[in-house]
Amino acid sequence: MDNIDLLDVEEFFRTTDGGVTYEAEIMDKISLKIVYANTDNEIFHTTEQELPLQVNLTESSLSEEHLISIIRKHRTFENKRYKCDSIIKYFISTDPQTIFDNIDDDKFIFQNDDCFSHFEIPQNMSFPPSLFIFHSVNSILILFREMVLINSSKPNDALVSIIKKFKNKITKRVRISDNPPSYSSTRKYRQDKIT
Repeated sequence: MDNIDLLDVEEFFRTTDGGVTYEAEIMDKISLKIVYANTDNEIFHTTEQELPLQVNLTESSLSEEHLISIIRKHRTFENKRYKCDSIIKYFISTDPQTIFDNIDDDKFIFQNDDCFSHFEIPQNMSFPPSLFIFHSVNSILILFREMVLINSSKPNDALVSIIKKFKNKITKRVRISDNPPSYSSTRKYRQDKIT
């Protein structure tokens, strides 16, 4: 009985009583999973939440600005700083007819290339319509990796600014000419000529 309590009631009734849905539908929300990894590349904490999507007539989307605000919000955890290491979209958008044609085939699998998309930097994400039964499976995964604090080799040494290092440097002026300048003879120059 406990398992029934965990089901989404609307999804349960729609799946059992709604009949067969052959048309892909536009999603208005998606599952967002935040994953934290430590400096040893071990995953130690995950969170999950629903994220509203912007919906238009042909697809739903998540703006780059919204994605950046999510990254900024989650980059600190337990007083440690994390960097966004990767953003992955898991989305099943397979043509419904392909699924129905292969439903009895035990060897049929979804192609990973079609379901997984990796994003190097935050950017607008678009989500085409998909079958209702996959809406709860479709998700965005953001992996945060712990940043390492680099200390100087000697604790008492202060960091030297590169700007200050070159600030007082004197620039020598050089003139390029076809006619070299003539110099007056100096005492040292004359002594070298004599000896």
